[in-house]
Formats: sequence, C-alpha cells, structure tokens
Amino acid sequence: DDLVPALKDSENEARRSAAERRQAEEEYHTAQQRHSALRHEVGEAGAVLELLKVKRNELRRLAQLPDTMDPRSCEEAVRTRVRDVKDQMQQRTDSILRLQEQQRAREEGVVHDIASL
Repeated sequence: DDLVPALKDSENEARRSAAERRQAEEEYHTAQQRHSALRHEVGEAGAVLELLKVKRNELRRLAQLPDTMDPRSCEEAVRTRVRDVKDQMQQRTDSILRLQEQQRAREEGVVHDIASL
C-alpha cells in the first residue's frame, strides 16, 4: 500500500521535472533567437555608423573643412555652407525669373509696336 502513493508522487515529480525542462529549453531557444536578432541589429547599426562617418567625411571635403575640426563645429559649418549655397541658388533663380520677365515685357512691347504700325 505504501508503494502506490510513492509511485504516484514519483510520477508527478517526473512530469513536473519534464515540464520544467521543456520550459527551460523553450526559454533557452527564445534567448538564443533574441541574441541572434540583437547581434544582427548591432551589425546593422555598425554599418549605418560607418556610412555616416563616410558621409561626414564627404561633407567635410565638399565644404572644404579640415579633418581635424571637431564634429559639432563641422556640423555647424556644413549647415552654414548649405544655407549659403541655398541662398545663392535662390538669388540666381530670382535673377533668372527677373530676366525672363524683362524678356517677356520686351517681346510684348515689340509685338505691340508691330501691331500699331
């Protein structure tokens, strides 16, 4: 009679142990997947960082800034240079539009002069 309850306890303990082992295996597998995903993200972030460094160096070269300039000063200098170039482009666009308007006015004046003959 004493063997039956001990046997049942042993079976229950074996089931609990198997369930805990399965849960631990699932958690381990999930942790491995997360680790792999994080390594991938770190790799992508590293690639993006390298690309940003290349772009920063290109901007320095284009803005004719020294390589020794600290990043914050470099960033501000590039912003200033971009703003200056945009201003120059806007001035040129405005100038072209004025010239086109003057040309149209001259052409309309010529057409009006011809029409009045």
